[in-house]
Amino acid sequence: MLLGAAVGAVVGELLKAILDTKDRAVQFRPTLDRLASTLRSIEPVIEQIERYNRQLDRPKEETEKLIQDLKNGKKLVLKCSEIQWWKCCFRPHYQQELEALDESLKRFFNIDLQVQMARDQKETLVEVKEIHMQVKKLNMVARNDRIEIRGLCSAPQPPPFTVGLDVPLMKLKVRLLQDGVSVLVVTGSAGSGKTTLAKMICWDEDVKGKFKDNIFYVNFSKTPNLNIIVQKLFQHNGYQVPDLQDEEDAVNQLERLLKLIIGKSPILLVLDDVWQRSESLVDNLVFQMSDLKILVTSRFAIQRFSTPLSLKPLDNEEDAMKLLRHAAKLNESRSAVPEDVVRKIVRGCSGSPLALKAIGRSLCQQDPVVWESRATELSEGQPIFDSNEDLLACLQKNFDVLDTKEIIKECFMDLGLFPEDQRIPAASLVDMWVELHGEYEVKAMDKIYELATRNMVDIVTSRKVTSGTGNYNNHFVMKDDLLQKLAIHQSSKEPLPQRKRLIINIIGNDLPSWWTVKNEYPVAARILSMSTDELFTSDWCNLLPAEVEVLVLNFRAKKYALPKFIEKMRKLKVLLITNYSFYSADLENLELLNSLSNLRRIRLEQVSIPSLSNTRLQLKNLQKLSLFMCNVNQAFKNSTIQVSDMMPNLVEMNVDYCSSMAELPIGLCDIVSLKKLSITSCHKLSALPEGIGKLINLELLRLNSCTDLGELPDSVSSLQKLKVLDISDCISLSKLPEHMGKLCNLEELYIRSCSRISELPPSVMDLNGLKVVITDEEMVDLWEPFKHILSGLQVQVAEADFNLKNYGFHTTELKNFHLLGSLPNLKRIRLEKVSVPSLGTLKNLRKLSLYMLFGELLKRALDMVEKALNFKTTRRNLRTTLDGLTPVIQEMKAYNDSLDRPREEVGRVIEQLQACDELVRKYAKVPWWKSLSLPFYHDRLQEQDNKLVRTVTLDVQVQMARDVKETLHTVRDVLETLVHSGLGSIGGLVKGLCGAPENPKFTVGLDEPLKKIKIELLKEDASVHVLTGLPGSGKTTMAKKLCWDHDVKGKFGDNIFFVTFSKTPNLKSIVQTLFEHCGLRAPEFPTDEDAINRLGILLRKFGGRPILLVLDDVWQGSENLVEKFKFQISDYKVLVTSRFAFPRFVTSCHLNPLGHDDAIKLFRHFSLPNDGSYYTPEEKLVHEVVRGCKGSPLAIEVIGGLLCKQPFEVWEKMKALLLRQSIFNSNTDLLHRLQTSLEVLEDKLPVKKECFMDLGLFPEDQMIPVDALIDMWAEQYELGGDGIEAMAIIHELSDSNLVKTVVRRRVARDIDKYYNNHFVMLHDLLRELAIYQSSQEPFQERRRLIIDLTENNHPEWLSLLPGRWIEQEQQHVNAHTLSIYADETSTADWSNMQADKAEVLVLNLRSSSYTMPKFMETMSKLKALMVINYGFHLSELNKFELLGYLCGLKRVRLEKVLVPRLCKLMNLQKLSLHMCNIGQAFESCSINNSDALPNLVELSIDYCKDLVELPAGICKIISLKKLSITNCHKFSALPQEMEELKNLEMLRLSSCTNLIEINSISKLKRLCHLDISDCISLSKLPDDFGDLQKLEKLYMKGCSRCELPFSVTNLEQHLKVICDEETAASWETYQHMLPQLSVELLKEDINLDWLQGVGS
Repeated sequence: MLLGAAVGAVVGELLKAILDTKDRAVQFRPTLDRLASTLRSIEPVIEQIERYNRQLDRPKEETEKLIQDLKNGKKLVLKCSEIQWWKCCFRPHYQQELEALDESLKRFFNIDLQVQMARDQKETLVEVKEIHMQVKKLNMVARNDRIEIRGLCSAPQPPPFTVGLDVPLMKLKVRLLQDGVSVLVVTGSAGSGKTTLAKMICWDEDVKGKFKDNIFYVNFSKTPNLNIIVQKLFQHNGYQVPDLQDEEDAVNQLERLLKLIIGKSPILLVLDDVWQRSESLVDNLVFQMSDLKILVTSRFAIQRFSTPLSLKPLDNEEDAMKLLRHAAKLNESRSAVPEDVVRKIVRGCSGSPLALKAIGRSLCQQDPVVWESRATELSEGQPIFDSNEDLLACLQKNFDVLDTKEIIKECFMDLGLFPEDQRIPAASLVDMWVELHGEYEVKAMDKIYELATRNMVDIVTSRKVTSGTGNYNNHFVMKDDLLQKLAIHQSSKEPLPQRKRLIINIIGNDLPSWWTVKNEYPVAARILSMSTDELFTSDWCNLLPAEVEVLVLNFRAKKYALPKFIEKMRKLKVLLITNYSFYSADLENLELLNSLSNLRRIRLEQVSIPSLSNTRLQLKNLQKLSLFMCNVNQAFKNSTIQVSDMMPNLVEMNVDYCSSMAELPIGLCDIVSLKKLSITSCHKLSALPEGIGKLINLELLRLNSCTDLGELPDSVSSLQKLKVLDISDCISLSKLPEHMGKLCNLEELYIRSCSRISELPPSVMDLNGLKVVITDEEMVDLWEPFKHILSGLQVQVAEADFNLKNYGFHTTELKNFHLLGSLPNLKRIRLEKVSVPSLGTLKNLRKLSLYMLFGELLKRALDMVEKALNFKTTRRNLRTTLDGLTPVIQEMKAYNDSLDRPREEVGRVIEQLQACDELVRKYAKVPWWKSLSLPFYHDRLQEQDNKLVRTVTLDVQVQMARDVKETLHTVRDVLETLVHSGLGSIGGLVKGLCGAPENPKFTVGLDEPLKKIKIELLKEDASVHVLTGLPGSGKTTMAKKLCWDHDVKGKFGDNIFFVTFSKTPNLKSIVQTLFEHCGLRAPEFPTDEDAINRLGILLRKFGGRPILLVLDDVWQGSENLVEKFKFQISDYKVLVTSRFAFPRFVTSCHLNPLGHDDAIKLFRHFSLPNDGSYYTPEEKLVHEVVRGCKGSPLAIEVIGGLLCKQPFEVWEKMKALLLRQSIFNSNTDLLHRLQTSLEVLEDKLPVKKECFMDLGLFPEDQMIPVDALIDMWAEQYELGGDGIEAMAIIHELSDSNLVKTVVRRRVARDIDKYYNNHFVMLHDLLRELAIYQSSQEPFQERRRLIIDLTENNHPEWLSLLPGRWIEQEQQHVNAHTLSIYADETSTADWSNMQADKAEVLVLNLRSSSYTMPKFMETMSKLKALMVINYGFHLSELNKFELLGYLCGLKRVRLEKVLVPRLCKLMNLQKLSLHMCNIGQAFESCSINNSDALPNLVELSIDYCKDLVELPAGICKIISLKKLSITNCHKFSALPQEMEELKNLEMLRLSSCTNLIEINSISKLKRLCHLDISDCISLSKLPDDFGDLQKLEKLYMKGCSRCELPFSVTNLEQHLKVICDEETAASWETYQHMLPQLSVELLKEDINLDWLQGVGS
């Protein structure tokens, strides 16, 4: 934290200089040893200090003096190394300077560094205390039983403008202030002003004067919940919220509360919007209290209490005119609307205030023609329904531009031969295509580049290489997952016996259905790809692959045997064997290759090659052998057969990253046919055999990055045909062969980063054919003398990775008098009329006879002279110290003030600094006549310096010790609070749910609109502003930019809230989200009115700070909801974005399509790469395409991205499409074009289209759990239960801009395909497309059926039935996938539906209670069930026992529900419980868990806050292989019965912060993966942990407290530990005992994501 970024390099340079010098400068060795020791002690931590220094942005002045001292020290050390024997007289002077350097370093570390450390410690303590305070605040909020939100039942403010209510207000107030009547009723039709009147009465001064703070306002609504109402009243008054048993208990508790508070003042309880059937509830609230008044508003005339005050429509036409004019803002500007038109509209509204306001807002700022049209419609009674479709036409272009060039198509389909999400070595593709298509390697590589230019693949280079002649070993192809699926689909179009390429993917032991053990299955394909995983144990079945020319074997295992049928592949030319696991696999059955006479190319990756002598391998026609990351130790050892006999025609051999290769096998040197030998990145290769000179036909020798290679044998000079030699990055290579000039045909030499080669052999002048030398700057000069001899030689400098500064050696001027110190025989000195500038080390004069003559007098005189001469140096050093310490001490003082420390602590240091400063200033200029006082002045300075040193080394050190202990104590308090507060549990805080999204990185054309609307937002008033524009015009982008604008953030600070409204907004959910964003638990709201009232109270509590609320994507018809978000709060702004204009609000800005210049700029950003490596279209073509986009940013972005890196033909095709049809065509055309695009998608990859349409099964604007999609698609499309194929589909959809993937919490590892934190977001436009496409078939033929029952709606197809759903007329559903969405208002009867063909059922709900549909018991084919609650609180599941009828059910996912007692699920294989309450599920079960779930393989429990201990019954489910218990922060222990899970292979316990021991796991003999990351309370591993002999991976990040038992030394198999630095230190002790142990360090990720729960 203290040193500048340059210190590390300077320390290293000085240390190197000392180590190089001390053996030569023997006379200075003691001092140099001392200096070296000092530097060694600080060097190991310099890198860390530098990193912290950069992060903390410390000023460079703090370390300038140290850097300068170190630089001067290096010069001094180098001078000492150059002193010759005849300059011995200079040695004492240099000795003194070396000692001064040592003292200067010690001074910096004793004073400057100590003060800086003290400053840093105080700064740390201040920040830790702030963190502690914030955590305490969070803890207080998170404790649900103590939350106090005062004002939850406060009366909302009335609207600022009302008409026609003055008389009703007076009448009501008179009755309310009178004694006697306790219940008053206000009645009237909907929209007549009842609620407005109630609000006005609550804010009336006379009413407030009587009732004061005891005015309570409650929204009753249609279905009131008395318990919730009473709990709110308790919470409003700051009392503990009671648990209420029933309504009777609620009434009793409320009466008790009212009696407690009625003593302060009378009580007014307003019950707003009471419905006809709720009179009895009101009755329950009428208590025998004289000072209690109840005001009821209702649209029903409730006569039982008192005579209602009835509100009539506005019978005064002038009042109605005022209201309409106010709503339409006709009063704010001169209106051109005729008066008679206004009156006609007013009369058409029949005096209804609600109609007047709604129609007035809709006509705001509209042309008079619109007013006249509306007046006519109202007079005729016609409703108006405007429709507006979104801009989606541009999306179909994604599927219209595939080229059909045959050879490229074939190459593209070959990409499907390799596993998903894996890099494909370019060399593998080249080998295939050379043999299949008869092309040169360069041409084959061109095909890869052509695929890249067509945007079908990406080319990745793992590291830079200098030699380019056919070296593709570092080139890899990354394939898009979408295109991967497309390639496989294209390959599998033909019938199985006729396919050109056959792709077999075997998961576990599940063989394809067509592949039987008994019969030989003939394969006509030329290419065969087979992939297996580590679970594959079956014997290979019989195949008859007589036509196969290329065999690709992909696997993941520790041992792999070649399939026996390989010996039947008589035409096989290319064999590619790739192991994708982390460890080398033992390769068996290599002898099967002996029968393959046509085999020409073999590539092996990450395998251990057995001894070739045992296999007696004969590869007579093999031409190329590539070994990548292989273990070749045994391959050529003790071979009884000559390698040249095994592979007599080998032309090319590549050995790359084979770390075990220490020597090149001698036998390889006998393969005289070899033309290319490449041995790269083999870091243990130390020497080449002398026999390499036998390779007389060798043309290319590549040895780059063999870092341990010490020399090239002289026999290399015999390689007369060698054209290319690459020894780049052979950093141990110290010289070239002496007779290198004999390489007469050498044309290219790559010799970069060979810095130890200090000279070239003279024979290089004979390299007459040498054309190019690629080197670095260090070696350029070595080649200069040979340039004029070797005509045509080009010496090119490769890009350097480092830069060495050239430090000059400046000779210091020597003062002659210093020479006397080195003259031991000097006896007499006479000084007469001379000026000696510096006496130097005149202490040697004690040996002189003159010293003996004058004794102490001379000693004292010389001492005074020395002090006088050192005066300036002492003063200068003290000034430097003061300049460095003063700002640091001032920072310490500021931190001490924050910590409330006594002023005396830093005061003493400041006093010493001031005293030193005064003294230095006083002696800054000493006149010549006071020269005799210099010794005295020197003593004063030295005395003050000593006092300063003492104060710093004592006072500051003591303060540091105290601060360190206090910091440690505070940190422990923070940790204790975090662990035990429950902040990590469900229902904790979710901060930032409504924070502004990420700031857009690149935009055009928004500067002026942004400036305009920013001016409005920065005004000090309360207002609503609307930003409108076409879909895709940049509204949301501009709203995001506004939220991140410096001035806007400066005004609103943290009070910027961003809410997505969408087409069907849920007001309660929006308000609940805002509560959660502010760190409060989401309350339950019985009505929208109640939600808005509570929100108003919440926003007012921000007090004093302006508020900006962004409502994004508001649709037509939601204006009334926006109105509800208007509050009478000073400087409160609402920004609305919408594709519709809302005249009732102030339209601050309308976004027009982009101008042509801006459109071109945006298009170029997305379509034209900057590297110039791809086709660049002519300007005319670019402009034509952009014009076709009509200025739409969305169209430009999509089409530009689609055309990026595409050839001319694709651009032309796109231009034709755009010119033929506008992207802004009618709705019918839009749907037709979208449907066409999906049909194209179906032709290429049907399953992708099906998966895309499945996304419509989930609600709008909700994150879709990836885990749910995996379960669905595994059963529907056989994509595999591990999620790999499903994730590939999701990535393909994401890359196609169809979906967006979201990772809610970053996990630094990927264990067994863990996707619990992965979600998919679908744009509402694309969701509509998915639903539309799913509903094109007739009802009876639909593959998926989506039923939306929200707001108690019924599907359209129900009209086929007479009347309601009835049991007698069951509706048959033939869909394979059924999705039903219901909310708290849904009351439909399920009994009439029969869905016996459905395989997947998705139940989306938002309610506190949910009953499983009765028709489920007939769903005999159901395989996957998803029940997802999108409400903020857990939902109680009823009729769960219906699942017991489903014998085919394999996968169940429950989210945010109260899981009832389990029933028998005999074939269930996977159960996922996310954010559930599972207390009843296992403990209260009447049957054993093992009987209920006898075949369960995987159990996942995530964010289940009520889980304290794992139920012992789960341990009886012996079929269980995967158990995941994550983010369960109350979970504290595993049961002892865990040892019964004999088949358990994976146990994940990450982020169970209260878990204290796992002693019961040591008997899990099959356990391979264990994850205890972030189990911060875990103090040790079990003593017998070493018994886990199968353990392969152990994840221990964040387990620094966890002690390791000695038994870990028994873990002799290859164990990989993934952890942080602190935990890694615990494993260092055992690493020498565990040779197979590897420890992988994760980057420290300090965040509190795990604290963020989700509302329950």
